[in-house]
Amino acid sequence: MNSAHDENEIEQIVKPNPKEYMCKLLHRTRTLINTIHRSSNLDKYVRDKIYLKQQDANKRAQEDQTAPVLYNELVIDMRIRWSSTFRMLNRFILLNSIMNDVTCTPKNIEGVESQQVLKLSKLAFSHEDWNWLSALESVLERFENSTRLLSGRTYQTLSLAKMITNGLKHFLSCHKSDEPMINFLKKLLLPKFEEYCEANFSTEAKEAMVVSI
Repeated sequence: MNSAHDENEIEQIVKPNPKEYMCKLLHRTRTLINTIHRSSNLDKYVRDKIYLKQQDANKRAQEDQTAPVLYNELVIDMRIRWSSTFRMLNRFILLNSIMNDVTCTPKNIEGVESQQVLKLSKLAFSHEDWNWLSALESVLERFENSTRLLSGRTYQTLSLAKMITNGLKHFLSCHKSDEPMINFLKKLLLPKFEEYCEANFSTEAKEAMVVSI
């Protein structure tokens, strides 16, 4: 399947507005997380489920002699920091079974009122929604890794900035994945990346990065 066909196919899935679809999907993610945090009953339910998941993961890891999967509490991202959006999605997706319980069967959660049940049911995620969130998580993981590199304290990070910026642009514009969703999301993110990391960089900042290499 060629890339042009892939993009047409993806656009058919998310019509009428692919960008609007992704914005609404992220908004629904943030809304659900905030709804859970603001309700003591929901928050306790999710925390208890996370604890049980972690216990099971630790047990399996001990039996298999591998490192356990870590299940962390839900967090909200800072929208201008893509690495924080990765962390939000990473935790949210790992807890997808719990999130589905909260939105699909909220009546089973002790203390949840009828008004909350209606609100939670409207926040339910389809299988397709989860696929898109997973694709976005995969794309944003590169930004999380880059942020970690630029946050190092034992080496000079300014000299890395130019190389990392160039690498991220290549990743978004040239590096093609076998997954059409991932390629489509890269195409959506590229203009914003160019705005944040190129157009808004001062001349002094650009010169400093070049000189430090």
